[in-house]
Amino acid sequence: MKVQDVMTSPARSCRPGDTVVEAARTMWDNDCGSLPVLDSEGRPAGMITDRDICMALARTNRFPGDIRVREVMSAHPFMCQRGDEIGEVLVTMAKQQVRRLPVVDENGCLIGIVSINDVAAGAERAGARRADEVHRLVIRALLAISEDPHLEGSLVTS
Repeated sequence: MKVQDVMTSPARSCRPGDTVVEAARTMWDNDCGSLPVLDSEGRPAGMITDRDICMALARTNRFPGDIRVREVMSAHPFMCQRGDEIGEVLVTMAKQQVRRLPVVDENGCLIGIVSINDVAAGAERAGARRADEVHRLVIRALLAISEDPHLEGSLVTS
């Protein structure tokens, strides 16, 4: 199974100069928990999550409309391409402890997003035997994503 079989396209996004209010509104309006942050050429320069926004508001004593996405986003996002195998993508998610990856074209421009939820839901389309295998990979990835990477014997470090 490939990323293109389960990804969401087009993906919603924001820009580094947008406020966290604008990013949160986009997430709310589109029922998503994260957004790729695009540079001027449409390439992912970062990711921002609803948690990033919440923590920024809790940590600062600033009006939300004055906080820019660039201040709270995670820079240098991990990405994948539409033709990548789902197993490889789940390994990346597990190692990097992320639940979503921007999907880019051959020029590095955003064309979609794939989440671990997309993979779990899309596994059924691969047939029963393949679905069981994909679900096992999803569970392993979720366990790795959720654990403390500093623990000895961690799935993330193995």
